[in-house]
Amino acid sequence: MSPRRNSEDIERLERGVRESLKEQARNLQSSLAALAEKIDEVKSDHDKLENENRFLQDYIGGLTRTMSRDNLGRSGSVRKGKR
Repeated sequence: MSPRRNSEDIERLERGVRESLKEQARNLQSSLAALAEKIDEVKSDHDKLENENRFLQDYIGGLTRTMSRDNLGRSGSVRKGKR
């Protein structure tokens, strides 16, 4: 024998399903907001590291050029001194 549901039972079930769906939607929205915030944090960290990397590359490039010029100057004076 299958149970019969009246309209009040069906309405109660529908309300329960709606509330459950609303709660799931709120949870998903909250998760999405947290993910968006985390993405912004990671992007900010990435930009900061990228700028620091650019600075270090320029600094190392400058040191390399300076050392190269110094070595060229010294090797020229060493050769002149030996002759």
